[in-house]
Amino acid sequence: MSSYQSLQIPEEVVYEKIGDEAVLLHLETGTYFGLNPVGSRMWELLTASGDPQVVLDHIQEEYDVEDEVLRRDLDQLINELMSKKLILASSDPVGKPAPI
Repeated sequence: MSSYQSLQIPEEVVYEKIGDEAVLLHLETGTYFGLNPVGSRMWELLTASGDPQVVLDHIQEEYDVEDEVLRRDLDQLINELMSKKLILASSDPVGKPAPI
């Protein structure tokens, strides 16, 4: 997994949880992104902690998934969110996204 020390949610990003899924929206760019139940849970843990290792630890406890697969999937999600500017690498504490 890539070595992200801390991740931060930009103030321009809002989200809405719909059932066990989530929808993210970057208000300035109009970028819209949907998350499945596992991605939604990863997002919740990222917004709460900002620490990818915390996400790994919790998901490993909650789901029956191989460590290598989980690390790859989380890394892929983080990279995709970063490419869309829905999450940023930061040394500051994580910001809390506003609900839609």
